Amino acid sequence: MVLEEFKKTEIISAVMGIRVTITEEIIARAARCSNTGKFHLGVKKNSPRVENINKTLHEGRPTDNTCDMLKEHMVL
Repeated sequence: MVLEEFKKTEIISAVMGIRVTITEEIIARAARCSNTGKFHLGVKKNSPRVENINKTLHEGRPTDNTCDMLKEHMVL
């Protein structure tokens, strides 16, 4: 058995002998959204960007913990 060349992050399953490969592109296509995003290093916890994200994800919930996020945002 030889390992395949690594090209991108993917989930590989072989349930019932059927090989299925799921990649980021497939998930983005299934969710009908773009496969892009932003990552910022060194953002302070009390910055306006973090406050805006927490306001959007939690919409007035008591804490900024994951368990208090809206269900729609937990799935994403």
